[in-house]
Amino acid sequence: MKILNSKTKILILKVILFILLLFIFIFLFHTIRNYVIISSLQSKIITYVNNSNYTTKRVSTYDNISTLTTTYTKKNNKILFSIEKEENGEKSKISTYYDGKSKNTYIESENQNVAVINSEINVPDDGIYEYLDTSNIWSKLWLSISSFIKSSKYNDIPCYVFCSNGDNGEKLKFI
Repeated sequence: MKILNSKTKILILKVILFILLLFIFIFLFHTIRNYVIISSLQSKIITYVNNSNYTTKRVSTYDNISTLTTTYTKKNNKILFSIEKEENGEKSKISTYYDGKSKNTYIESENQNVAVINSEINVPDDGIYEYLDTSNIWSKLWLSISSFIKSSKYNDIPCYVFCSNGDNGEKLKFI
């Protein structure tokens, strides 16, 4: 076996150093980019949190079999909360309307339509809140390191797709 000369050793060390610096640069770029995006999103959400006139819509897909769509509309003291479920081609919907005094709930499915006047169903406060809750700089930094954020469009609106692992190891994806 031939022993490497000093020029070859130096060249190998330079290549290893270059690769190491490249990985560090990519890691820093990834972390700083995510940190800036998360900070920007958090500062934008503050203007909406205390609004009293808005609509939120959340769509969740489970195992590509069922879809759950939650819509929450608030205008002053009036709230319309609906949950639509589509599973195996069957659709159902539960809507609760609260006008500040009484709650009326409407249940729609392929088999029945039911109206419950003055229902006892609690309407959740499903308002605007921050999904990326980072209480301090360290949690925001960890989220920036451990997440992948890419630009995308949803209904022709520019947005970010945020992918991370949840506390229990499940894969989370927010748009």
